[in-house]
Amino acid sequence: MFRVVMLGNFSLFNKGTMRARALPLARALVRRGHEVGLVLASLDAPSAGGVVREEAGVRVQHVAPVGPTGWRQLAATAALARAAGQAEADVVHAFKPIAYAGAAGALLTAAARLPGPRPRVVFDADDWEGTGGWADLDRRPAWQRWLIDRQERWNLRHCDGLTVASRQLAALALALGAKQEKVHYLPNGVEAVSGPPTVLARAAARDRLGLGSSPIVLLYTRFAEYPVAQVVRLLRQVVAVRPDVRLLVVGRGLRGEEKELARSLAAASLQDSVLPAGWIEPESLPVYLTAADIAIYPFADTLVNRTKCPAKLVELLAAGLPVVAERVGQTGEYVVHGESGWLVPPGDESAFAEAVLTLLSDPAERQVLAQGAVARVAGSFLWDHLAGRAEAAYGAIASSKGGRRLAGA
Repeated sequence: MFRVVMLGNFSLFNKGTMRARALPLARALVRRGHEVGLVLASLDAPSAGGVVREEAGVRVQHVAPVGPTGWRQLAATAALARAAGQAEADVVHAFKPIAYAGAAGALLTAAARLPGPRPRVVFDADDWEGTGGWADLDRRPAWQRWLIDRQERWNLRHCDGLTVASRQLAALALALGAKQEKVHYLPNGVEAVSGPPTVLARAAARDRLGLGSSPIVLLYTRFAEYPVAQVVRLLRQVVAVRPDVRLLVVGRGLRGEEKELARSLAAASLQDSVLPAGWIEPESLPVYLTAADIAIYPFADTLVNRTKCPAKLVELLAAGLPVVAERVGQTGEYVVHGESGWLVPPGDESAFAEAVLTLLSDPAERQVLAQGAVARVAGSFLWDHLAGRAEAAYGAIASSKGGRRLAGA
């Protein structure tokens, strides 16, 4: 048995990294007999500070230090490191090699030079955060981008082990000097598949949402992976052939991109072809996925997209939705063209529109892809299977000199 403490930079409430990746992995590890807890620096949700609860056998603790901004950040780092020590963890799994979890993990890694046992540190990377990555996309100040880049590179090179959500992240880590035996591929998954919806279930979902009988194309998004104008151009091509098609947009942008989309659609006289749902709580999402005929997954060919592992795509496939996605990075891991979805070349908007139109006119092919999507996820991307990859990462460092001897070793 491994005693694992997972550290996170965010609460479970506002961002998806811990809720969609760390927590389901932790629950799967608990089901496999391990002891796992989450400690989260919830500066994004101060009211959660001090909240401790149990999620299917996983102890989840939120810490939110108060005080001036700089002090809160230092205190959050200290709180995460202290919690790992108090838990007498065998392994500290720090989710993201940056910010508070990254700093706490670095402190514990540096403690290897001190006498006595210490927990082994595994970092988890699910995005490229530094130069050319999220720090740039997020428009952070220059000094923050510099710090994030240095922190990420140092931690990827010096940690005891590393889990990465994409093949491209693995390649980047190796290029930065990480040792091959320390790098473990751990893509995103889901805890269960629901299977392709029946005709009756789809009709009931449409009735509940008041969507009528028009063909529904779903865009489940946060608008970060592509320019908004791409969606407008794609929709224009589709409705030129099928005026009855409606685009159901579920989600909101990091910087209000959904408002930009609304303005652009109005300028193109396409506003009547769009059904904006906005942000939907996870427990209400299944009815929206059930109501759609197909889903689209625009994914520009950028460093950020090549290195990330799109959790929303896995959710779409697990729900039995036929998906048309741009072939970039991890989309080719999940979507086997013609079996679990359709892939189109990145940037080829004509091919994208043609694929959407073809699937809308071919119910039999949609059913084949829906069944293939569910089978693909069930066979390779359930967290109960993926947890074995985390175990491999922990086991690889189990006998490291200076670390605590793990019960699972």
